[in-house]
Amino acid sequence: MFEIDAVDKRIKRKLSIGEFAALIFVFSLAVYLTLTHTGYFWDYKNILASAKGDTGLYFYGYWLLPLFYLFSTLPFEAGYLIWASLGILGVWFAARVFNGRSVLTLISYQLSYALFWGQISGILCGVLALFWWAMHRRKWELAGFALLIAAAKPQTGGMFAFLLWVFADISWREKLRICIIPAAGVLLTFVFYPGWISNILSRIGNAIAWGNISLWQWIGPWALLFFLPALIIPMGRQRRFLALASAGILAVPYFLQTDLLTLFIFPIGILPVLLGYLPGIMLQFFSFAGQPSGVIVPLSVYLWQTIPGLAAWFKKKRLSQT
Repeated sequence: MFEIDAVDKRIKRKLSIGEFAALIFVFSLAVYLTLTHTGYFWDYKNILASAKGDTGLYFYGYWLLPLFYLFSTLPFEAGYLIWASLGILGVWFAARVFNGRSVLTLISYQLSYALFWGQISGILCGVLALFWWAMHRRKWELAGFALLIAAAKPQTGGMFAFLLWVFADISWREKLRICIIPAAGVLLTFVFYPGWISNILSRIGNAIAWGNISLWQWIGPWALLFFLPALIIPMGRQRRFLALASAGILAVPYFLQTDLLTLFIFPIGILPVLLGYLPGIMLQFFSFAGQPSGVIVPLSVYLWQTIPGLAAWFKKKRLSQT
């Protein structure tokens, strides 16, 4: 996952039959939802409204508003298809960069759900992959712009970008250099949209929590304890990254099941991606009340990454006492 030479090889790899079929499926789904008007596009509609000044249901960093304004100038169907295409290609590109299961991720329930609602999840996946690639190709300005976009959704893109930034094989001086553009972008936002943070915070209490899979909603700050084993148990670099990423999903106050896409693009195995269909199954029986069942996905990844190290630690301790 972390070897940049392997990343370049995966990016240049020929499209497999499975990837081609999966891409045809999701692109066809996006076109079908558009032409038949069966997609709800709730998130995409809110983004367009926010670009025109109606930010009542807007919860991203305000530095994305100029980008969203460009979409608002397009005919709705054309704009959505571009939006959906960026999300689909972003997921495919990210799965290649991070060595995830590209076919399973493309046909996952989460991507289809994101297309139906017009969510930004797939685009964030592509931005995270661009951020990782740009850092290791020493393209600091490109990495900075990617970080700025990812950080617009702190609990998903921001959290994963922070972990990638920490785990990157570059010096701390170079890491700080990457932060120049994001810092400048955020500061400029306060010039053009003063008070935007307080505006978002005032609306969060009224936000609909459909699809939240975080353990925080049930056990509160106790969920933060999941970080301790991920930090102290001896384990390899990739395992630690995935343990911290899944711990973050479990511990942040709000994490949509759709945003599991940002976990699927990493090498987590087949089972967690298949478990991602559980919220879709539960939706049929319990409506949106069944969506939190998606918590089983990050929990399974967390246990899979931490238990081997914990078992090895206990074994070593027991042998040292004999």
